[in-house]
Amino acid sequence: MAYQIKLDNFSGPFDLLCHLIENAELDICAISLAQVVDQYVSYVTSAQDCTDLDAIGEFLILATRLLLIKVRVLLPSNQHVDPEQDELGSDQDTQQLVHHLRQYRLFRDLGRKFGEIMEKEAAYTAITSVQCEDGELISKPEPLLLELDTIVSAWVRMAPLFVRPSPMTFMPKYHTVEEELLDLKTYLDCRQSLSIKRYLGNNPSRLRLVTVLLAVLELWRQGNVSVWQAIRFGDILVAHKEGPTCKSNH
Repeated sequence: MAYQIKLDNFSGPFDLLCHLIENAELDICAISLAQVVDQYVSYVTSAQDCTDLDAIGEFLILATRLLLIKVRVLLPSNQHVDPEQDELGSDQDTQQLVHHLRQYRLFRDLGRKFGEIMEKEAAYTAITSVQCEDGELISKPEPLLLELDTIVSAWVRMAPLFVRPSPMTFMPKYHTVEEELLDLKTYLDCRQSLSIKRYLGNNPSRLRLVTVLLAVLELWRQGNVSVWQAIRFGDILVAHKEGPTCKSNH
């Protein structure tokens, strides 16, 4: 049974949501990612005995791509960007997400087909010979002989699945969500409030941006901070609910 989700503007199987995104029938930015994640966490928690780790990994890949795109749209940029270049970057992000969705569907469908084949083969027992009524043993048939054209045709169909991996890129070390969470707590201990834009600095990487946002969301979920915006789509402000605990106040 396919995993079902219910959003303000969509209700149905998660596979259908992916299909609508692929065909541009549903705006990615209109998706409430918080509702998707909360529902999936509840779903996994209630099905601990039959959790599919591969399915969880696939969900996290798609959710991460959606989060990156929404962060790009919602947060203001520190630099003046040419509208044409900004629109081009957004289109590239969308195309990349669609590419990941199609890969996910391809491998999911192939996995189901291979699973069906293995289930059918499990019902058969391999034999080397058959004994007739008169006691004579008849050997099993000779292996099936395939022509070269058939083998080449099969390889041509399978070759696109074997994509050469991209060159390895060494990324600088970034803080984990747990480390950013501790840094934010220390930062807020001596301040009335925190500006996310100022805290991130100039030109933050996407990885650090996502890590800091997840840390802020975790602090808010624990009830330790208040989060708000002075204006719509403006800077995100964070404040410790109990106020600063150290003597200095910046």
